[in-house]
Amino acid sequence: SGQVITATSAVAADFQDASGGAWTFIKSATASGASSVDFVDGTSDVVIDATYIAYQIWGFDIETDTDDRRLMLQYSTDTGSTWITSGYDNTVYKQYDTSGTERDDQDAAYTIDSIGTGTNEFCNFHFTIFNPSDASNYTFAVGHVVNRDHSASANTYFQVGGSCYETAGAVDGFRLILSSGAVDGTFKLYGLNPS
Repeated sequence: SGQVITATSAVAADFQDASGGAWTFIKSATASGASSVDFVDGTSDVVIDATYIAYQIWGFDIETDTDDRRLMLQYSTDTGSTWITSGYDNTVYKQYDTSGTERDDQDAAYTIDSIGTGTNEFCNFHFTIFNPSDASNYTFAVGHVVNRDHSASANTYFQVGGSCYETAGAVDGFRLILSSGAVDGTFKLYGLNPS
């Protein structure tokens, strides 16, 4: 645990402590009809503090119970007592086939739209949140998403975007929540070691 196999010569290897700069698995959450999925510092072995300089949230096979819902990433600065629903500067570009659209939102750090309920109308994504425990700066994030929408043509979308939470302060909670309805899927949280 916490070690890697390292070559010590051309014919020998040894277990040694892993060097820094690696992503560390923190927590997995499986949602089934959930109103939200939360990762909060100090809750269920989750660590969101200066231990890591960046975090990634991965989502696998994320579905909804109602067509055309948005999945949103929101922050907390009080260990989940409240969730921030304004003050973000979030720009996402969505491309499908020969068409593309751009959207701006202020209610979330990232949004994924057009998620559906039918077969294969789910999304997969990863978000990276940079240095959220730095209380003296804004919190920045980027995201990459692939999903099929709920339309009759079943468009495959690629979405990419970035955001800034425009209030300086330490973020200590991440929430994945739909604009309305319930969410299904698997979410995994990782932290990036600082050295």
